[in-house]
Parts: sequence; structure tokens; C-alpha cells
Amino acid sequence: MVSSRDVLNYLNKIKEFLLELGELFFLPDGIYIQSVSRTLAEKVLIFEHPNRVVREVFLTGPIYISEFVRLIYRLLHLEEYLRRYLDNLNARIRSVINMELVEMTKHVIYIEFFLNMLKRWFNVDVSKKALIKELGVSREHLGSVLELIKGEITNAYLGTSHRSLVSRILPSENRVRVLSKDGLLEYSANAVSISRVYVSLDSERPVAGLSEVLNWLYLLVTANLELEKLRNLMMLKKELESGFLSHDQLLGVLAKEFREKGFISMPVNIGNIETEIRLRSEGGCVYACISTGEYVVKEYLGSQEGAYVYFPSADVCIELKVKQLSDEDFVVYPVEVPVMLDEYAHPSVRGNKGKRNVCLGRDESFINKLIIAAKDIAERKKEKVEIDGFTVLSPEHALAEVLKRVFAIIRYGYKPGATPYRTAASCAGVAGVRIIISNRELEELRRRGLEILE
Repeated sequence: MVSSRDVLNYLNKIKEFLLELGELFFLPDGIYIQSVSRTLAEKVLIFEHPNRVVREVFLTGPIYISEFVRLIYRLLHLEEYLRRYLDNLNARIRSVINMELVEMTKHVIYIEFFLNMLKRWFNVDVSKKALIKELGVSREHLGSVLELIKGEITNAYLGTSHRSLVSRILPSENRVRVLSKDGLLEYSANAVSISRVYVSLDSERPVAGLSEVLNWLYLLVTANLELEKLRNLMMLKKELESGFLSHDQLLGVLAKEFREKGFISMPVNIGNIETEIRLRSEGGCVYACISTGEYVVKEYLGSQEGAYVYFPSADVCIELKVKQLSDEDFVVYPVEVPVMLDEYAHPSVRGNKGKRNVCLGRDESFINKLIIAAKDIAERKKEKVEIDGFTVLSPEHALAEVLKRVFAIIRYGYKPGATPYRTAASCAGVAGVRIIISNRELEELRRRGLEILE
């Protein structure tokens, strides 16, 4: 809970911030500040007595009230307060359940999405992946944790009620409000165009003193804080219910494996090539990855033309995002084009280390459209999206298609007519890529079942 001393400190910081901005102008569409340039100004307010212009004020904006509140939220460093709150909540949960199991459930939503994609679009029987076993958590303990979280959700929800104060700050149509050190004043206004508004000084009416406005803004900021709490709490509640209260213990098993290893992997078959698809955690992000598998390419460029180049397996990765919608549902979808994260050299990838985009060639536009379609279906709950004659049915479908296409690009894209960043032979010496120096070695790789691309 915020102490009264903290509240006074926050109010003083808000006051200093507002006075530093000078006058603030509240119009029905948002907040405006005085513009330093007449040319760049979005609006001009013309304050007048009958038949006499008193002053003109050039404005830039609007800043939506929600954005303005978020600005004050950051100014007051309430992200740190939220972090302390969540740390305290975790400490309370630890008294009921082993925190290790709570932490691993945060990946369950990603894993469920991953398994759905494998089952639907790669025909993988995921039930054979792991033995079903108990995780050592009783339903009684889980019920206690969920009751604790539900109580916090109720409190946070009640705290968001202050958002209704927006109507006290913004004026109605044909009104303008001005906030200064003297308080909040309202005037009648007549917009003769989108950018030109006449304000009648004779209609001046006091709305509230500066202290009262500071209290309104502070309550809006705390409502924003409670909204952030609510989002975190709903995510935690969803994760616990998905990970532990389902009859399918496989999600829990895989979540534990994912937390311990940083990845889970499933075998798939693409065009009679056996490979693997992984869910992988890297640098705080979660990726869906497809292994290129081992293969050999015949060089067709440069001084090494005719040589055979061996490429070991490498992961091509697509970042995933989880988002909570307004109806409190959680969705997962891909958010970027394919990249490589590990040290590796390939003609379609610039550089050997760090996060690098894969050159997608003629598929680039289509793959970008797939990524956009996945987000569109997930967030807007569309049934399908048509792309150049291809029907995308779900975010999982879009991701599966991207994985299949980038797999083909990496393995089969290096051929006459392509425009690679470098030759296959020039990749030798990096992360196991090598030039095959004898027919005997080539035949041995062929006997092992490696694809030789000639």
C-alpha cells in the first residue's frame, strides 16, 4: 500500500511537471500544449471578447489522456512499485506452493500453442513425447493459490474504477478547458475549422482548483497501476489454470522440461526429410524454431565451383508473442520474420553471429503477409485471412507455413539463378560447415542418408 508520505511526494512531482509545461489545453479530443512553432502547430485557439481578439495560442497535440497518464506513471517510477508488489505476491504464493512450479507455468500458454500447431499442421502425435507423471502439487494447495490471486484481482479491478475521472477532466463538445497554476477554467468554443477554434472569454467558468486536478490525475495514474496489476494477475491465473488444473499433465511436464533446458523439441517430417521443431527461450524471448537438418550442397559459384559443402543442423527461429485481449483471453502469434540466433554461416544469411535475418528471396513479401495475418486473426479473432490465393486459418497455421517455407529456402534456395550474400564454399570453417575433400567422405554421408543437393 502507498503511504500518505508517498502520496504527497507523488502529488508534488505531478505539480512540478504540470507547472513546467505551462498552460495545458483540454479539448474533447485530448490534451494540447503550446507549440514552439506556428508552422507546425495543429490548432490555434483565438481568445476573444465580443468583436475583439485578446490573444492567439498555437497548439500541438492531441495527447490522448491515456498517454498523458502513462507519461505521469513513468515519471513517478510506478513500474518499480508494481515490481515490488509482484515480488511480494510471489513471496505469499511461495508459502503455499513451490515457487519453481509457479515460475515454470509462465511458458504453458506458449507450449499449448506449440502443441496445437504440431498436431494440426505437422501431424505430430505429441502424446508420445513424455511420460505422464504427477508434479507433486496438491489440488488443495492450488485452490488456495487461486483464491489468493482471485482476491487480488477483485481489489485491482475495484482500483480501476477511477478511470471514470477522465470525464471530469476533458470538456464536452464546444468547450475548451485551460489548466494553469490558477486552476482549471472552462470556456465555450466555436470551431470554425479543424485547426481554428474561437474561445469566448466572457464564458469563463471555474471547474476546479489546481489541487483538485492534481488529485484527479493521481487517481487516474493509480487506476493505471491497478490495470497493470490486473493484467499480471490475470496472466498468472490463466497460467496456473492451464498448467495445473487441466487433465492433460503433458503441459506441466513439458513446461518443467522447457524451464530446465530452455527448449523442448519434437520430430517432424517435411518432404520426407526428418527434422525437428523446437520451442526455445533465448534472451528473454520465446521462439519457434525449425532445424535445417544436415545436408550437402554442390558449389556452383566462384573458384570452388564443383566442390561439395557440408552444412550441419542449425535452428531458424521466429519470435512468438503472448497477448491478453480485452475479453481477458490470451493469444499467441509470430511477430517477426525468420532469424538465426546461433553462430552459423549460410549463403542466405549475413554474418556469422548474433541475431540475423534470413534472406527470403521471392517469398519475402508472402512471409511478411503471413506474419501480419497471424496477428490479425489472433487479435481480431478472424476466422481466416486470404493471402494471394492462400487461406490462413489460424496463427498456428501461419507459423507452420512460415517454418516450412524457410526450411525449404535454407536447404534448397542455393542454386543457379539465386543471388546469395556469399558462396557456399566461403561459409566453410564456421560452426562445422566444411568442404568435403574426398569422394569417400561424400559417399559415407550419402550412406548415412544425408541429402546431397547437386
